[in-house]
Amino acid sequence: MVDESVRDQGRSRRVFLKNASLLVLVVTVVALGVVAFVAAQDDVSGSASPGGVSVAPENPDRLVGTWWPPESSSLDGWLVAFGPTGELGAFDEDCAVEGEWRGSTAAMVTVVISGAGGRCDGVLDQSLDWFPSLQWFTVDHESVLLLDKNGDLIVRLEPANDEASWPASAADSSLIGDMDETYRSAVEPIDLPEEAQPPERSELTAGQWRPINVPATGDDLSSSAKESFVRFDDRGFYEGSDGCNGQFGSWALDPHTGHWLAMSGVTTLMGCANIDINGVLYRSIAVGVVDGELVFFDHKGAETARFEHEN
Repeated sequence: MVDESVRDQGRSRRVFLKNASLLVLVVTVVALGVVAFVAAQDDVSGSASPGGVSVAPENPDRLVGTWWPPESSSLDGWLVAFGPTGELGAFDEDCAVEGEWRGSTAAMVTVVISGAGGRCDGVLDQSLDWFPSLQWFTVDHESVLLLDKNGDLIVRLEPANDEASWPASAADSSLIGDMDETYRSAVEPIDLPEEAQPPERSELTAGQWRPINVPATGDDLSSSAKESFVRFDDRGFYEGSDGCNGQFGSWALDPHTGHWLAMSGVTTLMGCANIDINGVLYRSIAVGVVDGELVFFDHKGAETARFEHEN
């Protein structure tokens, strides 16, 4: 006859072993989950992955509309509008700022400001000083998050559908059209050719670049070729010369893939033989480094322009 105390000990041991096995299983599952999470955070292949907010490919249609920033923001009271044909506006009760925007399906976006009306003193250096820094966007339910080059949040925008609450400068503006239209100018990224490597942002913004293979117009290009250049700054502006006219615009770059987005801004219009800096930067959708030279590519992967660095 088996002693009851021995039977109880055996039963307790089986319970303990069963519980221990369950504990090991739970710990293993949690550990695998942590490993998978860390791996997912480190994986930046196939999409833009700036360092702050995670960004996945997104159709820029999601930006089209009118938006309010949060009340706690320095933009409180401003209405921001992204139009379906590239119009951009920012409005408060006293000021209307107008410009253009451009987006890609890699969730990249860039803007240029073309003018302002009303009482706008200091606006572009204060409330709207973030416009040049805008490079990425992402969507969170009904909200849109605008991000800088590092993926850090600039501002969260909420839908502003109640026209009765809009500032007077927006209600009177012809800039805001039919926001139900589809954004027709979305840029589709391409992969760089094998011989090209995506440029580091610091590489792109170091000094200035001179064209060595850029489309040009006019008969005598000798002086224009000597005078033309482009310089990219770290905020997302570029400036330069086509040989006789100033060139200006904005740019965005994914340093992981070489995806490129640019918009040209206001320029002078002197008649002369010129190097088409603005045009090639706008038409290009990828940029890479080949043998130390900066090479731009169009949507078919064809080379659009080539620049050499000037120390």
